[in-house]
Amino acid sequence: MAPTHHQSSSSSSSCVAPTHHQSSSSSDQNSGLLPSVTSELLHDIQASFQQELRNCIDQLNAHHQQHIQEIIQQMQAQHEHHIQCLQFQHEQDIRNIISQLRYQHRCELWELMQELWWA
Repeated sequence: MAPTHHQSSSSSSSCVAPTHHQSSSSSDQNSGLLPSVTSELLHDIQASFQQELRNCIDQLNAHHQQHIQEIIQQMQAQHEHHIQCLQFQHEQDIRNIISQLRYQHRCELWELMQELWWA
């Protein structure tokens, strides 16, 4: 609820702009402290922000490292599977070639035996 004109100044918010009733000497003393307090506050905020930023960067780096390790493991598993498939296919190809050569040599041997038999 907004303060009305009938309320006292003590019941209004604690952040009150200086009134004309303050003496100029207290105002001069406060204005000398203000830049120092503001500078310290800004420095504290900046240090806090930098620490938060470092923490976020560290968390991101840790997450990325974990993700990279997972990707590497997946790629290694896929690579090993691919190698096994290639080895199996290679072995099958060799067996097929051996079978074809055996058949071809049997046929050639059979033809030679027939030539010798009928010669």
